[in-house]
Amino acid sequence: IHEAKKLGAYKGLVEADGAKSPFPSEHFASALSNSVLEHITIRNGRGATTANANGAGLVLTNGAALRIRNCVIRDNVNPSADANGAGIYASGSPLTVEDSLIENNTMTSNIADGGGVFVTGSYNTFLRTTFRANGVASAVVPASGSIGGACYAEIGTNVFVRCRFEGNRS
Repeated sequence: IHEAKKLGAYKGLVEADGAKSPFPSEHFASALSNSVLEHITIRNGRGATTANANGAGLVLTNGAALRIRNCVIRDNVNPSADANGAGIYASGSPLTVEDSLIENNTMTSNIADGGGVFVTGSYNTFLRTTFRANGVASAVVPASGSIGGACYAEIGTNVFVRCRFEGNRS
């Protein structure tokens, strides 16, 4: 990845080491609604170990709209109990993901939903996006109460168009 970045294969790469945030303020924040993330990889995010700590890769809240286009969101882990969303957590904020890969994101607690994505309370659209090898703890601990290996979508309108779901676990 570092070599690919040097050669310009990635316009942007956000990579954490699993122990600290890659951003100085501990999170990516945009004060503008209708932000666009394009041609970047977000990987190796690790959620907090405290209960109810949602999100490990991206967290979207408070009504700000986000469009994710031609991105890779992978290898994010959320170990928090009673939490949601290892790759992407979006609550009350419109989310559009198009032509992207959401891969190998995992919720490891016994009560946690949405390995790849957790969305609630808004209008969310997924276009030509691949959900691959994402999972929740119930894939490891049967009857744990965790659901939605690829995506957990509740409350609101959630649209999936020409998406692929491959090898997700819940």
